[in-house]
Amino acid sequence: MSTIALTGVQYFGKMRKLSKEQLTALILRKLARRGYWGGRHTNITVVHRLNGRGHMSISKRILEDLTKLEWLMVKITSYGKEVSLNPRLKAQIERYIKSALGD
Repeated sequence: MSTIALTGVQYFGKMRKLSKEQLTALILRKLARRGYWGGRHTNITVVHRLNGRGHMSISKRILEDLTKLEWLMVKITSYGKEVSLNPRLKAQIERYIKSALGD
């Protein structure tokens, strides 16, 4: 498991170094808890900022990986890209979140 030095990211109120897998799970969990499944989507820049503005480049790479896995669905609009979680893979996404974060 690769560790990314992310100083300033708050994970359950504590400053920690998070692995890429943990950061991916945090992004997925935040989208899932806010109900961004299927037809409900949010702007991609909002997702980049979920874990702080200083980590936007890392979150961009994570979002590219999630799109390749088809866990994220991308909708291209006239005002930018919108993303939502793939409801067909809901069980798989939730298992990943639990395994990565230990919830």
